[in-house]
Amino acid sequence: MNTDTLADHCRRIYKIAGADTILGEGISDQVIRSYYTRSSFYYRKMHSPEGAMHAPVSFGQGIPHLYKLQYQARFVDSLIAKHQYSNVLELGFGMGFNTRYLAEKNPTVNFTGIDLTASNVELARKNSKNLPNAHFYQDSFDNPTPTDQRYDLIFAVETICHSEDMAGVLERYSKMLTENGRLVVFDGFRKKPEPETDPDLKAYNLLLWGFALKQFYSFDAIVDSKRLDFMNFEEITEYSENVLPNMQVFQKGAFKALRFPFILKAAVRLKILPPEFVKQVAAGLTSAHFLESGYLGYYKLVLSRKEGIS
Repeated sequence: MNTDTLADHCRRIYKIAGADTILGEGISDQVIRSYYTRSSFYYRKMHSPEGAMHAPVSFGQGIPHLYKLQYQARFVDSLIAKHQYSNVLELGFGMGFNTRYLAEKNPTVNFTGIDLTASNVELARKNSKNLPNAHFYQDSFDNPTPTDQRYDLIFAVETICHSEDMAGVLERYSKMLTENGRLVVFDGFRKKPEPETDPDLKAYNLLLWGFALKQFYSFDAIVDSKRLDFMNFEEITEYSENVLPNMQVFQKGAFKALRFPFILKAAVRLKILPPEFVKQVAAGLTSAHFLESGYLGYYKLVLSRKEGIS
């Protein structure tokens, strides 16, 4: 997408939603809950009937969409098998897609998930009634309910980007691992300084608003954080080129939605469509651009405790 096209379509979204809304909304737990509650229909309708809310990872043409969506869970499953883990926690389970997949594959393993959004908890429980080893609770990974529980494996798929303090979340949950435990994160990170000039600045603000984020955390700042000195980053893998094809499809959908911006604006004002639909369009328009330009990267991080540290 060239600069002029990006700028033109960004202007359309700013006219639909209003600059004050986009720049001044702020991000709180309530905003995040509202975003996921009202966006779940569009995720199921246009992205994953099974309830996935994350990016599919693609390694070639002709691979079923569902199989690509299961990539993150399959990796977690491989660690469970390799290390014979028996107690697993997911941070921010969305509609329960990953934990349900894993619980079906591993009936003797105990799975727990926490999520901020009540509607997600309700849906995940409903869809896992036949899985006695899957347990879903409403809780915040920023301010969790105190517990002495320990886990062999803790994982988060595109969720701790919403945290108030990502390094703090990683530090807290790393300390909840058993001796041979691991913490796995799949998420987007910022690879460059935030843009300071238009049209990238306006597009970047749309991207944050579209995904209900305060910021994208710096990859280097997280990997080099002194708060995680007691942990090894035993695996760091970038999958930006593998998630880009889906983001490009997402972008094409945004272009279609913005062909008649006055109709979209009227539909939102008349409450035919929720404001979160426009957020989806904003995220779709801009995410591929920032992956292609190298501002953002999509990574897998695997952390384990350093030897001799308890």
